[in-house]
Amino acid sequence: MSDLGGHKSLYSEAFYDEETFWRHYGGADYPALKERYDPGHRLPDLYAKAVRGA
Repeated sequence: MSDLGGHKSLYSEAFYDEETFWRHYGGADYPALKERYDPGHRLPDLYAKAVRGA
């Protein structure tokens, strides 16, 4: 999929390394959004939920 410019949707398991995951799923914008909506860091980040199964 990546060779064709696409990426997997996150409705099922994902097997990306962390660098690739954030490149596909808003890694540049995610920290600011996470801080705004979860300032106490009570919830796992998107990578932890989608790839690690946290």
